[in-house]
Amino acid sequence: MDSVKASDPFCGYELLEITRGVNSMVKKTFRVTGMHCSNCAMRIEGLEDELEGVVSVRANYPKSLVEIEFDETRVGPAKIFEAVERMGYALEELA
Repeated sequence: MDSVKASDPFCGYELLEITRGVNSMVKKTFRVTGMHCSNCAMRIEGLEDELEGVVSVRANYPKSLVEIEFDETRVGPAKIFEAVERMGYALEELA
């Protein structure tokens, strides 16, 4: 992680800090088993509210796909798989 700190009491500010970190956001696409209708897709999209660290979920019922964007420092694929399985669906990561 890079950091820059500066201060200039003459100009009236004490500290300016700019931090540049590693991007921990990941976007993955999964095949969904058991998604039979648009209501199923909306239920899976509710994962965004259920799991901390999941930023967006886009389910495509006709193609049986779901795209999930998440912060891998806060939630990992295992937790996502578990949450989806509790809903009655299964995920398969696409290559």
